Amino acid sequence: MILDNLLFFLFLLLTLAPVSSAQIQPSATHSVKEQILNHPASIYKDPNFALTVTVDEASQIIYWGGFVGLIRYDMKHHKYKIFNHNHGLPSNTINALYLDKINELLFIGTNCGLCQFDLATAEIKKIPLSDDQTANIITAFACDNHNRLYIGTNHGLFRFQNGHIEPQFDTHEFGVRRVQGLFFSALTGLWVAKENVLSRYHQGSWQIFLKEAINENQIVGLISNNLTAVCGDIKGGVWIGTTLGLNYYYHGHWKTYLQRDNYFHQGAHVPSDYIYTLTVDEKNRLWIGYGVLGLGACCFQEGQWRVFPSGDDLSSGYVYYIHPGRKGTVWFATAAGINSLSDEGWAVFRIPGISPDF
Repeated sequence: MILDNLLFFLFLLLTLAPVSSAQIQPSATHSVKEQILNHPASIYKDPNFALTVTVDEASQIIYWGGFVGLIRYDMKHHKYKIFNHNHGLPSNTINALYLDKINELLFIGTNCGLCQFDLATAEIKKIPLSDDQTANIITAFACDNHNRLYIGTNHGLFRFQNGHIEPQFDTHEFGVRRVQGLFFSALTGLWVAKENVLSRYHQGSWQIFLKEAINENQIVGLISNNLTAVCGDIKGGVWIGTTLGLNYYYHGHWKTYLQRDNYFHQGAHVPSDYIYTLTVDEKNRLWIGYGVLGLGACCFQEGQWRVFPSGDDLSSGYVYYIHPGRKGTVWFATAAGINSLSDEGWAVFRIPGISPDF
């Protein structure tokens, strides 16, 4: 009962007023990604509440998911369709999407299993993953240069190739834990951010990264083992989001970015040390979203940072996923629809006022 009341109070704070990192911090017993699933029932009925997004820019189709199923949005004709459990989805809660343009498939990670969506026929096919129900909570996707799909779950890592699942493709060190983020680079291999350890699979072997010794003057290695996200840049560097700050790893060297450090221009500071989601776009800009904290997004480019709060730019400060598109376009999954930022400026994609007929 106490936990329920705390979660409801958190929701009221998030919805009624803008917050700063000093006002709201993630629960010590629940990760941010777990807290979002504990919001009141009204959130489960809003098709514009997006937890993840991917875009087929050649066909001008946006796919996003949240709590009502898969939304397919035609940007050219301004039409949409919602696919849910009545169409074959194992769950209406969608945590991750991966667009396989080679095979014209969309892989959908739900709270109750994995499935693929045929882009041509709109047919949904379930892919059995594991008898362990916790492993059927899909959290992340990544694909390598051989078109092998890596699937992060609440209970470890799997690999999908040639139509078959390779179970527990994992390090098995420190226990089988929730995968928070995945990233593949042809230069540095597969990076796996779990809730308690960072690992890399490269050239047939695993490497483990953990928080190292910290003294008063220097932070060595990861700032925290409580990981939330991972992505890489075009140089082969890797960005790691944690609950206590942001790390950058490049050829054995580490750098840490913290809220208290004045890395931002014009005296601004990073909105929070709690990183929710990360991505790097085609212009090699790092983007950070702060999820349930409601602090918007920020961008790092050529040594300069810029903050994008809710308002004139983002339609919502609750940014749960950021997808890098073509030519530097960036797509934001927010609590109030999909936002995009391109060279032409900002655009918002929402369902109200558009007839669902394609």
